[in-house]
Amino acid sequence: MHFKAMTLPVALVLALSLASCGGGGGGGSSSTPSNQVTPVPGQDPNAALSFSPSTLSVDLPFSGDSTTLSTVATLKTAITGALYILVTEPNGIIEPNIPALKNADGTYRATVTTRASLKPGNHTGTIKIQLCKDDKCASEYPGSPAYLPISVNIAGKQEPLVPWNGVADWTTTQGNNAHNGYVPVTLDPKQFSPRWRLNKSYQYDYRVYDKIITSGNSAVLYQDKTLTSINIDDGSLRWTALPNSGSYSFFGLPAIADNKLYLTSRNTSVLVYNLVDSQRLIETKQANYAYGTPQYAPVIDDNLIYSVADYLNGVPDYTSYLYGYNKNGGIQWKTPINKYFYGTPAVDRANVYVYAGLDTGGSALSVLSKKYGAVLRKFPDTAGTITGSFPAPGIPVLGSMNDVIVINSRDFQNNPQNALVSFDIDNGVNWVRRGQFVQDPVVGGGVIYVASVGPHQITAYDEKTGNTLWSWQPPKDDTTAVFGNLIVTNNMLFLSTEKRIYGLDLASRSTAWTYDAAGYLTIAANGTLLVAGTAANAGTLLAFNLK
Repeated sequence: MHFKAMTLPVALVLALSLASCGGGGGGGSSSTPSNQVTPVPGQDPNAALSFSPSTLSVDLPFSGDSTTLSTVATLKTAITGALYILVTEPNGIIEPNIPALKNADGTYRATVTTRASLKPGNHTGTIKIQLCKDDKCASEYPGSPAYLPISVNIAGKQEPLVPWNGVADWTTTQGNNAHNGYVPVTLDPKQFSPRWRLNKSYQYDYRVYDKIITSGNSAVLYQDKTLTSINIDDGSLRWTALPNSGSYSFFGLPAIADNKLYLTSRNTSVLVYNLVDSQRLIETKQANYAYGTPQYAPVIDDNLIYSVADYLNGVPDYTSYLYGYNKNGGIQWKTPINKYFYGTPAVDRANVYVYAGLDTGGSALSVLSKKYGAVLRKFPDTAGTITGSFPAPGIPVLGSMNDVIVINSRDFQNNPQNALVSFDIDNGVNWVRRGQFVQDPVVGGGVIYVASVGPHQITAYDEKTGNTLWSWQPPKDDTTAVFGNLIVTNNMLFLSTEKRIYGLDLASRSTAWTYDAAGYLTIAANGTLLVAGTAANAGTLLAFNLK
């Protein structure tokens, strides 16, 4: 039983109360309890209240959505004494707080809020309004009660999630240790549907590029210095943890392996959490000071954790190091890289790949031994000098042709022009394409996809030659830049502008699916597209069924 009282602004003593049974609502269509009043078509001409509109109804796309519905109530009977209004809605469709304002013509505008806990399906009921002579409603005025039907249809589908065969979880930056953003599935946009929406309060953090990682039916969101585990099945919260509480103020994005979360810092501290219950399993706390936090997640492979650090024992070492930690947080090896190394390495079966700015300008790709961290080869790029205080080169993306693809700079304040560079891992630079590239590229099917500004567009390049294959621009009603990361599948490319999510068909090179939301993208192995909100809608997390 939920109860809420509110005094309305009228000359009489008027109290509005809502007593509702049925809790937070259930899945599917609401059942009708024994005390439910079945609405009849039209309004009772003898009722003391009339409503406009006479029925409240709304269609919502996601489970987890909530909205407000308003009606104007007209009192049709003379009231000669104190008036108390008792409102009952047995099915738990609306929240127990109903604000109402008196209009200039003597009518009242009442607003109800639908419950965010309603599950997919059609929820119908009747709001019963009793005009009472006392606060216990032992006696009612003539024409009482009045009835206001309500219908809330939640369109989101929450069928059981079944993993795709041969598709891995999205466990680190751009999904995998190659950072290629590739998911090996063929999709049918006609099968896409909303699943749920989660509105979670957090602050936007520009440093965090990938918002969500997944394992099974668990998604982990890292935002506002908080780890949050979410059930992908229905969007419910499982747990929260604070890795950056107290003196821990420098941990970046986590990676998942072995049902654990691994976080690293720029001063060689390591944290490990149990993914199931958030228990802190390992913490190797080094000196408290670190300059900033890692902007990308670490990479975990062959029982080693690969990550960047540049502060040793609280003292800044102006050379960045690549560290290989064991899974207990101990340091196995460290290798000096270059002065400007803000990314994360890529790892394949044979090597570790690091792309970083040089002290003397420019950048280089380093190829290292996985086991010992020894530098096997080092290739300067030929795209030109990187300048500025923080050149921030992009991360290495492993292609399918013995190659590594990078964006050579993100320092758009000082370097509006940058380059897309392809390296052969044995021989150095394959080709260079200059432009104004944003975010890191993705690779699938022998094609590189990358976003750029001036104009805002996606360009597809042949992986082998670097030749331009085609480009795509958002429609004229969307003039915003491409935001966040790209994801490529066998037949589609997903991207987000600051206004809208797009799914492009690679064969027709046109928009096959779109939704008016924006954010960072993740595709889970269970066939769910997750979208974490941007600065404009921080706190919103959307889930779409892709099958």
